Amino acid sequence: MISIPLKIGSEDYYTIEKNIVTDLSGKAIAECSMAPSIKVDQANDMFCANKTSCRDIDIYQLIEIFNRAADIFKGNVLIGNEVLSFDDYINIVVESTGLPVRYIKEGQAVIYYYFKNIGDILKAQSPNMSLDIYNEHMYMKGNKTIGWIKDGIDVGVISPSNNSTVHTVWMMALAMKSQIMIKPSLNEVFTPLRIIQSLLDAGLPKEFVCFLPGNHKITNKILSTTSKGILFGSSDVIHRYKKGFPNVKYYGPGSSKLFVDEDSGVDFDKVVTHAIDGIMSYGGKGCISISSIICTKDGRKYSDSIAEKLSHTHIYNPLDAKAIIPAVKETNLCTALNKYIQIMVDLGAENMSQKYIGSDPYVISENCNYLLPTVLYMESTHPMFGIELPFPFVTVTSASGSLAKNLLRKSLAVSIISDDNEIYQELLQDESIQMIHRGLLENVYDVDPEKPFEGFMSDYLFKVKTI
Repeated sequence: MISIPLKIGSEDYYTIEKNIVTDLSGKAIAECSMAPSIKVDQANDMFCANKTSCRDIDIYQLIEIFNRAADIFKGNVLIGNEVLSFDDYINIVVESTGLPVRYIKEGQAVIYYYFKNIGDILKAQSPNMSLDIYNEHMYMKGNKTIGWIKDGIDVGVISPSNNSTVHTVWMMALAMKSQIMIKPSLNEVFTPLRIIQSLLDAGLPKEFVCFLPGNHKITNKILSTTSKGILFGSSDVIHRYKKGFPNVKYYGPGSSKLFVDEDSGVDFDKVVTHAIDGIMSYGGKGCISISSIICTKDGRKYSDSIAEKLSHTHIYNPLDAKAIIPAVKETNLCTALNKYIQIMVDLGAENMSQKYIGSDPYVISENCNYLLPTVLYMESTHPMFGIELPFPFVTVTSASGSLAKNLLRKSLAVSIISDDNEIYQELLQDESIQMIHRGLLENVYDVDPEKPFEGFMSDYLFKVKTI
C-alpha cells in the first residue's frame, strides 16, 4: 500500500494520524498522513525565510524547470514510498475517484500541455505580452512606466477531486513565482503530489512548495496563514468560507448552459449531439459540463431526444477505455441525489429519462455505484431550474426574450447556437457570464489556456503601482 507523506519543500513527513484512501470496492490503496496545524506553521516559516529568493528567481529558469518537469511527469515518479509509472498513476486515480480512464488521460494531457507551454501562457497573462516583466516588475504604457508587482507571494490552495485539470490553476500561480501551500482532496492526493515531485525533480527550489493533506481545520489554518488563497468547492462550501476569507479566489459550480435560438434555422440533430457532448464532458462532473439548456420554442422536443440518446449510454468499469459514466464511491450520495431529483419532479419537473431507462438513475453494477445520465424538462419558473449536480444531469426549459437572457445569467460558460448578433452582444456584455462560445464548433468545455478562465490568474496575484 502506498504511504503518502506531508511535504514541506523536499522533506517528507509521516504523521500518526492517517486517512485511508480506498478504491471503488472499499479496498485500501493508500494511507495518507494528515497534517497537524503545527506543520502549517513550519511551512509558513520556510516560506517567510525564502520570500526574496523565490520572488527574484529568473522567470526563464522557472520556465525551463516547468518544461523539464513535463517529461518527468509522464515517466516514473516517486509518490511517497513507491515509484509509480505513468500508467500505474492513471489507474490509481481512476480507482480512487471513479472517473473514467479517458477523462483522467485527457486531464493529464492538459497538465502536460501546461508544463510544456507555460511560457506562452505567462505571456498571455502579462499586461504587455512579455516574459521580462516577471523579472523587471514594470512595463511601458505609451511613454509611462508602470510598476507591476506581486500582491502577496504565498498562496494557499484547497483542491478538489472532480477533475485533474483544476491543478493547472495553481500551476500558473507557481509559474508566476508564487509559493504554493496545497491541501489536496483526500480522494485525489496523487495528482498534486505527482506535479510537485516532478517539478522538484526538474530543479524547482524546494522553498516554493508544500503539500499538506488534512481536515477542515487545516483548510482554515492555511487560508488564514497565506496572503492569497484559491479554493474549489460547492456553493455551500464557498458560502461558508467567503464570510471569513473574502480575499480568496473561489472556483465553484459552473452552471454552464446551452442556449438554442430555434429561429436561427438550427440543425436539430447537430444541436442534440452538441448538447450531449457538453453534458457528458468530464463525466458530467466538471464545472464546464452543460447543466441546463434553454430553447426558445420547444425545449421538450430537445429534452426528449437528448434523454433517448443518453439512455443508450452503457455502463463500463471506469478502467475500461469505453467508459464515460463515472462510478460513485459514496452510496449515501447516490441515494441523496435520487431523492433530490424526486423533489424536482414533485415540484413539477418531468423526468424525460425515466421512460427510456425504466428506473431511477441510481444503479449498481459489478459492486460499483453509478448515476445514469438524467434529463429533466421543466417550466422556466421552476425553482430548481439550472441546478448543477455531480453527474451527467441537465435541466431543460423553453424561454425566449428577456426571460431566456435572465436564465443565462450567472454562468461560467454559455454555448450559444444563434445567428442573432443582438442576442450575442447582450450576452457578451453580461458581466455575470464568464465565457461565451458561439456556434457548433466550440462547446462549453473548450478552454484556451491563453484566455481568461474566471479572469486571468495574474489579475488576482499582481497589482499595478505608480513609479
